[in-house]
Amino acid sequence: KLKGIKIVEPIKIKTPTPLLKIPAIEPSFAMLDSIDPTGSQPLLLGIQVPGYGTRLTYALNNFQTGIEKFMSDFISKKNIKTIVDNLKKEEDYNFFDADPFHTAFLFKEGIEKRKEKGMLIQSELKDFITIIDKVKPFREKPIIYDIFNKEELKDSNFIKPLNRKIIDFLLESPFSIGILLSEDIIEKYYQQAIEIEESIIILDENQKMARLDDVIKKATIEIFDENMFKSYKRRLEEISYHLWLAGDEERAKELFKVAINIKKPTSMLTVELFLNDVIKRSIWMLAEIKIESEKKEKNKLIISPDGLIKP
Repeated sequence: KLKGIKIVEPIKIKTPTPLLKIPAIEPSFAMLDSIDPTGSQPLLLGIQVPGYGTRLTYALNNFQTGIEKFMSDFISKKNIKTIVDNLKKEEDYNFFDADPFHTAFLFKEGIEKRKEKGMLIQSELKDFITIIDKVKPFREKPIIYDIFNKEELKDSNFIKPLNRKIIDFLLESPFSIGILLSEDIIEKYYQQAIEIEESIIILDENQKMARLDDVIKKATIEIFDENMFKSYKRRLEEISYHLWLAGDEERAKELFKVAINIKKPTSMLTVELFLNDVIKRSIWMLAEIKIESEKKEKNKLIISPDGLIKP
């Protein structure tokens, strides 16, 4: 997810003096963008550091692999205001003002995930860790658990009878696109679905539907292993929070309910409707993207009367 990178162009990266002796600090403001099908979310956090000024930090955080892109430096209040104002005007972004302590929690979570994966921790990121470790009080859990009462929404029988209308309702919001999965995860199963659809051997429509259903259930088992399922639940929690920030409390609550009740599939007999539909709709989304891409490729080349190909 590359959108959001240009917001940090005014920031010149440098490595300031290590801030080992700074006292406990509080983040002053934060903004969060929506989550895409790769599970990535742009984060923006401002932290007022005594004696230094405001540290503005941008990162692209992936719920499976951790912090992927990172830019941070001290910046003037005037420049910060310009960046924030421009962000709110951009149509390509879905940034909303967010809780600074929760955003600090997301940064910390992303850094820990990066460490778990054995990925390089750059010097700028190490310097930022020194600051983020001093944020007090530090959140122990995602903020969505404070917004909605988990115990009221906990229901062991909720997911099994989940109505498809609820899934349609959740996906109607453009901020919910992160519920679906990215091309690199879905491509293999998309190809299998195409082979079944175009098969001349399977003549019966019911046979095709049964085979497609098997592909989708198998995909659900293979994709949602322990690590992916855990990171996907976190993704749903944060999409729920972003919906809440957007003022869509009803969808936020429904999605949070899914996040806390959903169960990891252990066999093709235990695949729940929600995950089954996530795979199916992700395949549909990829099919639409490929069809649109093919149309654009065909429109790029126009044969002129004299036989020359014009762009």
